[in-house]
Amino acid sequence: MKYVGNVRAFALVLLMAFQAQAEISYVDILRSITPGKKNIVSEIPDINQMLQFTSIPQAQNLLQNQMLEASPKAGSLTTQQVAALVRKKVLTIVVVPGVLGEFIDVRAFEEVFARNSSAKRQWAALNAAQKTMDKRFVLEKMAEQPQRLSELVDVASIDDSAGKPLVKLVILRTILGSLESVGSNQNTAAQFNRRLQKYVNMTGDQNLVLLGYSRGTPLALEMVTQAQAQGLSYLSRVKSVVSYAGVVSGSALADITDDASSDSGAMLSAVIKLRGELQEAKDLLDRVPKRAHNTAAVAALGVTIAQHSPFDPKGILFNVRSGDFRSVAILIAKVAAELGLKDILGFNDHVIRTRKFIDEVLKAVNELKSSSRTQWWATHTLPKHIQYRSLVASMVDPDNSAEEKAVYDSREGYSDSLDDRSLIGNMRSYKQITGIALNDSQVAVHQSLFLPNVIATLNPANAGLDIKPMGVLQTHHWGVALQVVNKMNDGRLNPFPREKVLWALAAYINQ
Repeated sequence: MKYVGNVRAFALVLLMAFQAQAEISYVDILRSITPGKKNIVSEIPDINQMLQFTSIPQAQNLLQNQMLEASPKAGSLTTQQVAALVRKKVLTIVVVPGVLGEFIDVRAFEEVFARNSSAKRQWAALNAAQKTMDKRFVLEKMAEQPQRLSELVDVASIDDSAGKPLVKLVILRTILGSLESVGSNQNTAAQFNRRLQKYVNMTGDQNLVLLGYSRGTPLALEMVTQAQAQGLSYLSRVKSVVSYAGVVSGSALADITDDASSDSGAMLSAVIKLRGELQEAKDLLDRVPKRAHNTAAVAALGVTIAQHSPFDPKGILFNVRSGDFRSVAILIAKVAAELGLKDILGFNDHVIRTRKFIDEVLKAVNELKSSSRTQWWATHTLPKHIQYRSLVASMVDPDNSAEEKAVYDSREGYSDSLDDRSLIGNMRSYKQITGIALNDSQVAVHQSLFLPNVIATLNPANAGLDIKPMGVLQTHHWGVALQVVNKMNDGRLNPFPREKVLWALAAYINQ
């Protein structure tokens, strides 16, 4: 009996050791620190089957008519256990921002960056002492100009009660007129790499996580491939690249612009037509007729927008930044409309700036298409020492069912704001185009995931990457990162617990 007891004790020790080594899921961690909230995070439906697929259409077919679980289980960890994981290493989460970010007033995770945290103060002191400079493009001058690194890279931290940083947060900013939130991924990644290398040189931060939000995912992937080719030293400190509602394999909202019969396709054609019709003046006398010509060309774009996006006085605010090509076309029209208002002496310069702006926007839209992403994956090889993780998102339609309305009304990921109402329309359009209800209004779940066999099929050199999906955040594309895009008169913000999402991410990666 004593022998049997010893065997059982030894088996129990082995079992405990195994459990200690088993990875805790991200979903479990986030649920554990958001008790009482049912609609924050969910498992990815049929993820094990999806990970075996070798093509995106297979994953898309699987997700047809899929929905998220309605009542997820509670987390199994204590807040103290999660905190212990966070404290194992100080991670520096580098936010690589999304498309059109320079036209949005708030930063991703503004609630963290706005605080007077220890890392924020340390970064200010470093810059005051070293006065490190970089450069950025300035649309008004049509040239690059010097800029303090402290104005291009913001730093914050989530601190403990003693003011010690537990998680550091960095964002590579895109300033209005820099055109860094549009343009080609290759060019923007080169600029971000230069700044990130300077940041690491100054701070000595070791454990980096590149959090690619939206278009930031293809940017982050381009960054690490460029860093690998150029031998940038910061790359050795990168632990993970996270697709955060990221465009891994394309977006249907970009793809639909190839269909001339669609609203987005018609507006894209109108924008390209405007670009071709803008004219410079030969001399001072020629500026008056050319100004009239260009004003008429802009008006023609406005007519196309009105035909494909009926004017709604209450809705026009969020239509400008709703995320599909309608918002892009309206933004271009607003910029180009200044042609009829500008000083006649600066006429040609403004025409050149407007063409430049349109060109860079069209590049960004093109690189979000599925065909462009497929080509990128086929021609780029990623570093093998990095973890590749996916944290995707999906939103509900309150008109679809009582269950989805209950989630919407729970005010855990929505506040019935202009943002919410705008993106519901995009989510419905995405579902209509693809048949996938599991989308966040900008990208579907399967297109936001790193799917290992799909990636290896496109480029065998990428076989064997360390890839894991983490879960589905239950809010929309903006809510995962942004407090608000279109401000409400009552100051209402999106209630999704973004800071806890970061806290859970640090705990998960630190295992």
